[in-house]
Order: sequence, then C-alpha cells, then structure tokens
Amino acid sequence: MGRLWRATGAMIVVFVPKFVQWGRSRLEKRECDIAIVGAGPAGSTAAYAAAKAGASVLMIDRRREIGVPVQCGEALAEDVLNELKIKPDESWAVNKTNA
Repeated sequence: MGRLWRATGAMIVVFVPKFVQWGRSRLEKRECDIAIVGAGPAGSTAAYAAAKAGASVLMIDRRREIGVPVQCGEALAEDVLNELKIKPDESWAVNKTNA
C-alpha cells in the first residue's frame, strides 16, 4: 500500500485513498516521532530532513503515487538540492528553467 524509504532514521510513507473512512479503515496504528501530511515538495523535504536526523517519520498523502499527476510550480532550485546534499539527476526534470 505504501513504500518504505530509509535515510539515517526510518521513514514510512503511507498512501491513503480518498475512500478510506477513518472510523472503519484497516489502517494499523503506528508510532512515530513525526507525522507529516502531504508529500509535496515541502512535506517531502521536511520528512527527508527529519529522517536524516534520526527521527521515525510517517508521511501521509492522499495520492497513491507521489508526483502524479505532475503539478505546475512544484520545483526545487539546484542550490536547495546542493544545500540538502542531494545530487541532482537529469532524469528528475520534466522541464528545466533558467529563472
């Protein structure tokens, strides 16, 4: 139902479809240090940083697949990636701007 990502700490990503009714869902209870709602650029960056610092992170998003459909305006500048010590990969870019 989701994907497990690992950095320094454990980060668990759970995708929650719209039809889930919280009172009667089959979602199991999990303990974590930090729960982040939204797997967009801000939520993903916060989750990555927290996991890298050693926190166990639960990231919840309403979409089944992160980044689909492609959203206009969701971008990270190369200097931000460099600051996070993430090496940019050309395959990540749908379009590149010089803004």
